[in-house]
Amino acid sequence: MPRKNDDLFPLLTLLPWWANLLLAPLAYVFLSRGVPAILGDNLLAPLFGPAFGFLGIVVGALFVLGAVLSFFAARRKRRLLDRQTGLASIRALSWREFEELVAEAYRRDGYRVVENDEPGPDGGVDIRLRRNGALHLVQCKNWLTRRVGVRVVREVYGVLAAERAQQAVIVCSGDFTEDARRFAAGKPIRLVDGEAQLALVQGVRPASGAATPSPDPDLADRTDTRPLCPRCGGRLVVRTAKRGDHAGRRFLGCETFPRCRHIENLADA
Repeated sequence: MPRKNDDLFPLLTLLPWWANLLLAPLAYVFLSRGVPAILGDNLLAPLFGPAFGFLGIVVGALFVLGAVLSFFAARRKRRLLDRQTGLASIRALSWREFEELVAEAYRRDGYRVVENDEPGPDGGVDIRLRRNGALHLVQCKNWLTRRVGVRVVREVYGVLAAERAQQAVIVCSGDFTEDARRFAAGKPIRLVDGEAQLALVQGVRPASGAATPSPDPDLADRTDTRPLCPRCGGRLVVRTAKRGDHAGRRFLGCETFPRCRHIENLADA
């Protein structure tokens, strides 16, 4: 998603509010006291000493401003996630709000999250996730009128290889084409469609009880040979239809049901 905001203020929120507050006095002391002390009896000291004192005040004030902005930005993102009621509300979000929702969901899921707030093209990465030393790249597509095709998946796969990340995640508010799913199959690419995204949001909301991390194929038990759900990364388990035209027929269903309703015919698994 192209960046549309080149203001200074988003840059001030990159650090947590507490880090900004910690850096504010350090910057002031270093610039107003430390630099003049370093200059000592240098002939330039009388000229530049007062300038560095003023600069210390300015830089310290910027860090304080960054702390305030970061605090309210974090609170706004928490509220953004908590007020989602379903797919309709998610699809009504702007492209920027959708990215913030995805980032907040993974943040609550236990990842260390870095959002791409830099101006200009994002290079195929909207969010970078880290957990247990592994890097995961996330691309967000809040498309309402069409499905995400194989071209997007190919591009993200290229970025994945270039950055040597462990996994790429493509999150959309709708669905993916069959070509996109076939290309991603067997590769370290996780396709999260609208239903899986809603399941992730609902799974980390306080109202749903204790926030339980969503299944992650990279952190799953390596001895578990059950196939992975292509939508949410959970395990597929054998179930039996109890009613309807297919009553008595066995099929593969996601273990996270009803959060994820992905199913596969057992004969095709």
